[in-house]
Amino acid sequence: MRWKKPVLALFALIFLANIAFAQPFGPPLYIANPSTLECLYYFAGDEKHFNPRPENYTDNIGYTTDFKSQEQACLLYKCVKTNGRVWLQEKDDPNPDICLCPNEFQFANETGCVSMQKATGFAVKESRNISKPQNWILVGILAALALGVVSYLKLGRKRI
Repeated sequence: MRWKKPVLALFALIFLANIAFAQPFGPPLYIANPSTLECLYYFAGDEKHFNPRPENYTDNIGYTTDFKSQEQACLLYKCVKTNGRVWLQEKDDPNPDICLCPNEFQFANETGCVSMQKATGFAVKESRNISKPQNWILVGILAALALGVVSYLKLGRKRI
């Protein structure tokens, strides 16, 4: 049983070495200014070349690998920030309608979800009512449960 302490010490040493050599600046990000809804590509740099974060760009949208392009990242950010719902299955989805706005709102590329009265003059996309997939999942679960109860009552319990 004397082998446990050296193994634990080795694991602790490996863990501390990983922390010490971790990347201090992080991978490239898309960041946004919440007051103007502007988006930027941001890379903090490395030990030799540090790039300070631009002023007022306080929101992290996500890593650059999470999105197809900066334009897609900005559209998703504007959608969520203006109370829209993202309708995107994967980052390479070719569907141009990636944002579903609440009723009486439409999606404009520059400002996100805006009321229909304010949308005049912008390139506006019509929002569509799409049934929620969660409702179909719930219906399937309830149907399976009902089928299980009916088959249990019909067949009865098997006795061993």
